[in-house]
Amino acid sequence: MAGRARGRARAVPPPSTDDGRPVRPQGAVRPGPPPGMAGMAPPPGFTRPAGRASGLPSRGEIHSAPGPGSSVSQQMQQLSLGGGNGNGAAGNGNGAAGNGNGAAGNGRQTASEVSVGRGSVRGSRAYRTGDIKSMKPQNLNKKQGTKGAAVQLSANYFRLAPSSGNAFMVHHYNVSFKPEQDIEFDRRRLVSHHRELLGNWYLFDGASAFVFRRVGDGSPLLTLTTPKPNGDNVEVTFKHVGEVRSSDYIVLQIFSILMRTSMEKLQLKLIGVRREYYDLSQEAKMSIPRHHIDLAPGYVASIRQNEQDLLMNVGVRHKVIRNDTVLDYMMKVRQDVGSDNLRTACQDLINATVITKYNNETYRIDDIDWERNPNSTFPMKDGSEVRYVDYYSKKWRVKITQMTQPLLVSRPTKQARRRGDEVKLAMLIPELCYMTGINEAMRNDFNLKREMLRVTSLEPQRLADRYRLLIRKLTSNADVMRDIEAWGLEFERDLIRFTGRNIGEQTLLMQGVEVPAGQQADWGNYLKSNAVEKPACLRNWVVIAPAQEQRVAQDFIAGMNKVIRPMRVQYDTPRLVVTDSDRTQAYQAKIQETCRGVDLVCMIFPNNKAERYNSLKKLLCCDLPIPSQVILSKTLQKGKSNLAVCTKVAGQINCKLGGALWRVQIPVKGLMICGYDAYHDSKLKGQSVGAVIASLDSGCTQYFSTAYHHGTRQEISNKLGMAIEKCLDAYHALNGAYPEKIIFYRDGVGEGQIDQVKDVEVAMLIQRIHEKTGLPPRLAFIVVSKRINTRIFEMDGRGQYMNPRPGTVVDNVITCPEFYDFFLVSQSVRQGTVCPTMYNIIEDTGLGLLPDHYQMLTYRLCHMYFNWPGTVRVPAHCQMAHKLAFLTGQSLHKEADASLSTKQYFL
Repeated sequence: MAGRARGRARAVPPPSTDDGRPVRPQGAVRPGPPPGMAGMAPPPGFTRPAGRASGLPSRGEIHSAPGPGSSVSQQMQQLSLGGGNGNGAAGNGNGAAGNGNGAAGNGRQTASEVSVGRGSVRGSRAYRTGDIKSMKPQNLNKKQGTKGAAVQLSANYFRLAPSSGNAFMVHHYNVSFKPEQDIEFDRRRLVSHHRELLGNWYLFDGASAFVFRRVGDGSPLLTLTTPKPNGDNVEVTFKHVGEVRSSDYIVLQIFSILMRTSMEKLQLKLIGVRREYYDLSQEAKMSIPRHHIDLAPGYVASIRQNEQDLLMNVGVRHKVIRNDTVLDYMMKVRQDVGSDNLRTACQDLINATVITKYNNETYRIDDIDWERNPNSTFPMKDGSEVRYVDYYSKKWRVKITQMTQPLLVSRPTKQARRRGDEVKLAMLIPELCYMTGINEAMRNDFNLKREMLRVTSLEPQRLADRYRLLIRKLTSNADVMRDIEAWGLEFERDLIRFTGRNIGEQTLLMQGVEVPAGQQADWGNYLKSNAVEKPACLRNWVVIAPAQEQRVAQDFIAGMNKVIRPMRVQYDTPRLVVTDSDRTQAYQAKIQETCRGVDLVCMIFPNNKAERYNSLKKLLCCDLPIPSQVILSKTLQKGKSNLAVCTKVAGQINCKLGGALWRVQIPVKGLMICGYDAYHDSKLKGQSVGAVIASLDSGCTQYFSTAYHHGTRQEISNKLGMAIEKCLDAYHALNGAYPEKIIFYRDGVGEGQIDQVKDVEVAMLIQRIHEKTGLPPRLAFIVVSKRINTRIFEMDGRGQYMNPRPGTVVDNVITCPEFYDFFLVSQSVRQGTVCPTMYNIIEDTGLGLLPDHYQMLTYRLCHMYFNWPGTVRVPAHCQMAHKLAFLTGQSLHKEADASLSTKQYFL
């Protein structure tokens, strides 16, 4: 199911009284179900699944939220945009101001810290001020490299320049009251009384005000007498603190709100927690009728100070909107599982996002009220009772046909409760709610995925056109431009252009033979005829297959005999063991009976049944530690050459036994490179798996791996410290000395977590390395970010947008001044637009490497993932760490046996 549509459950929810006051739905005697919906009544003896609330909130807590009104419009009234009175629509609040790179501030600041809107009086927080903290290593002199060929690039950023005759300026005032006002609501109301003096835009958090012009006559101290509704006068004093720099946190918050209001003025709807806005109009949707879904186009945008300029980053999104309603889903579930199990099966709807038919608003389903239905009533303001079915007919002119369907419950968001909004529940009709997102069956439908890729995977030129379409909409909207110009800014109309570098095609080594990676970084053809860099020994191994797949297994063995010898692997033909069925127990029995002491177990499965795979992987990784290989029989039966499949399998097996297929030149001596990634355990609630991969030799052909479960952030740090000690011991055991230098690539970090990673994890690594080696640590710690909105284009001679070639580096213009960061395009793609990866070096304790060194090393490491004869998006150490964390969290649920730690058994 799709994630929660935070911050939108408030807008136009049903039902309310005619003047918008919240009302309390009442229960009603439930009528018997008609034939078409028999079984929708709750089955007797039903108990809610563990982990859910025991029931709906008490009757005193159940309210329908008023409407209409949007979360951002409420915020803007607090900002006094256009001289509003600040009495914005009550309801449920807003999500985060930034998550990932999706909104201003890139997740560094959340909307809970941007307390805007009348009614946000309880639990609000002050605006965060002060400069954005620099994450650069100490003593950094230069972050730009020089190596490589210059290349003309563009990216999905638009420059915001000062408009003519204006300058961007924010003034900070401390606000005090005499007598003191203990209630924040009163303080906000008193300040709002002077909105004409403050200007059309201002922010106030209860103690500080931020405005884009000096208050009054410009004097540093201004005291105004302000009446309260009870007739008492209060002196409100504005004390000028100073001008806010563009590097201040408050500027990010201002830009975040500015972007949200601009998107809403374009009639785009906020969906989800990542600040994504979608055009839900019927003419904008792209239909895939064969699969009964629509794709709604959308955007995510953020503004921040980059190296030289204020830039707006724009990302394109697509939202799946299904043509089936929640009622359709319930009917299908009842048909599949029967009436008695309907309630339990429908728990899959919890946390799903739905879109209402009548006004395109989004809600998250928090509960299902099986005791109410469309015939249930709720009280109006005058005390009369009205049925839901009548309310929807009158209010929205929609007809409800199924009278026994339950009601869906959408609770207010945490942000709304934190701001102090009245608790209101939106009661929704399943028949009037479209499902969003894709289910498991759709996810496994190859034809659907192909159709979706055809629509969503945009080539560079089309993608650039989509970015420019948004800027045209923004600049042609008078309300949006009035807000932008109020801050002394204006948009440039085209994507930013700049000069980057391409660090060139790399060369691989296979037993002394130089193999060019090629301009597209693909060297698969060389594997067929060259000896691998480090051959393994495959003398004693077993192939296990069920009887119905015996012929497939024999063909596979024959193919392996042909392809593996040119690799110079020490190889003998395997024993074929046939099971009497494809049951998990049959495989387990044969493994226990015939496989003790073998080098490798290769299993052929007739299908991809998860239970069998997980059970056998756990057996062969934890209980009877033997490297294993799983192959689906349909893979071996494909029309493609069986030898091509066997070549890939042979290379994978060679690595699982400790071998290596190729290497790259890494001239730094005494270097250990580590990669880290994490994965949430699918079985152990609240637990995640952290995995660390360390290379033990200069060519990155020999590795050590370890994985561990952790819960809290502090536990991550402690376990990471133990993991680095194991890596140091393994390096010492092979080389007779500890590494002189360590580079640690850390994947899975959001920008809002970097402070904590540097203060806790990096500090722990430095401490443990020093304790273990007795030497001053020479450590570089690099945060790897894949889920970013940045897209980079190469410009051809005609000004057209193309995918940049692998090896393209950007370390200026669109990077962040507070980071030692760079973007790297390491892959080539056959469809759509390539995604760069961002690298942020947050620690460097004396390695002596220049920016060029880090960039070249990182690119070369992207060539070292042996499962693919081409480059990957991240250094191979991170890719392998992801594979290990995934295997541990999805299949094993505990650490693998230590005897496998020097083999890449997880590939």
